[in-house]
Amino acid sequence: MPLSGDQIKAIINSQTKNYERQLDELATELAQLKSQPIGGSRELRKRLSYLESAQIEQQARLAALRDLQQILQTLGGYTTDG
Repeated sequence: MPLSGDQIKAIINSQTKNYERQLDELATELAQLKSQPIGGSRELRKRLSYLESAQIEQQARLAALRDLQQILQTLGGYTTDG
């Protein structure tokens, strides 16, 4: 069964909020990790690298969702649901 426009918008809004929350959590974890003396710790450097990559990925996903929201808002002015 196809989703309605309102259902799609609700899913996108929910995902946007989830990505924003996850980015906040990643930023907190990165700040904590960066405040530690990493020095020669291979494990901490790997964790830092992983978290930085995850942050970049989440930012890209969030940007894509925001672009999609903008497209839907623009299309909403030209089409009707149903």
